[in-house]
Amino acid sequence: MTDRDEALHSLRPHIDTVSSAEMTEIEHFQNDTLRPILKLQHDLLLSIASRELAQRKKNIDRSSPKAFATSLEQWLKQDQRTRMALVYCTVGMMTTDEITYYHNNLSIVNRRISNMLIKRVVGALVGKV
Repeated sequence: MTDRDEALHSLRPHIDTVSSAEMTEIEHFQNDTLRPILKLQHDLLLSIASRELAQRKKNIDRSSPKAFATSLEQWLKQDQRTRMALVYCTVGMMTTDEITYYHNNLSIVNRRISNMLIKRVVGALVGKV
């Protein structure tokens, strides 16, 4: 493990998760790697999403919390530039071995990261309304 890898691991918050023999490799990766990185990067991710939302002057329905959540979710799913900026904030905090796993499973890992990011950003921004 490189110095960079050790430093990245030391930055990540510990998250208690239930592990079982039935869990797939991608589920372990999600719990052991993605969740701690997303928690660590939470403020940065919200800052980027909020800035993009304000800068692009997106027409987001704010008539109710549910409408706001739906509009935000649709925006993040459709706006590839913003979504990938958020994904890359996550990928940039991976160790060398995790990056290798990411590249070998790019499609499924990106889908998981995107889904987790959308839930996290929407939940946090709707809570601020």
